[in-house]
Amino acid sequence: MARPAKATKLLSGHATKDEIAAREAAESKLRGPCGKIVAPGWLSREQKKIFNFVVRELSASEILGSLDVYVLTQFAVATERMFDLERMINEEGCGTALGKDLIFARNSYVKDFWRGANELSLSPQARAKIGTLSLARMDEESDPLKKLLAGKG
Repeated sequence: MARPAKATKLLSGHATKDEIAAREAAESKLRGPCGKIVAPGWLSREQKKIFNFVVRELSASEILGSLDVYVLTQFAVATERMFDLERMINEEGCGTALGKDLIFARNSYVKDFWRGANELSLSPQARAKIGTLSLARMDEESDPLKKLLAGKG
């Protein structure tokens, strides 16, 4: 199976400046405005905390847009329910029929959690790649020779 496409800001392969600019423009248009991303009112208090935490932590990366509310919502719901089920399993134990049902339900939410984490670039590998690319981009922007050649120096 092919890997999912990554946002232009996360690419590390070779692409021309024109290709990057065209792709960034298309992504920006499709992502929707990057303004305030608000959790739906029907989320529980804990789910809203998770939602807002992810939005706050990813705000600097500027990869979230208004259309990501749906992914963020599902991620927050799955995360909160996964944690609740884990607490219930710890209290009930794994040896009972109820404990086994709880583990089965938790495993379903774990899959949803990891899918959301992948979609939102929340894995340690994705964060490391974002950090490396951000650092490289800042170095490139502050390079005096590149500024001079671009007519900005």
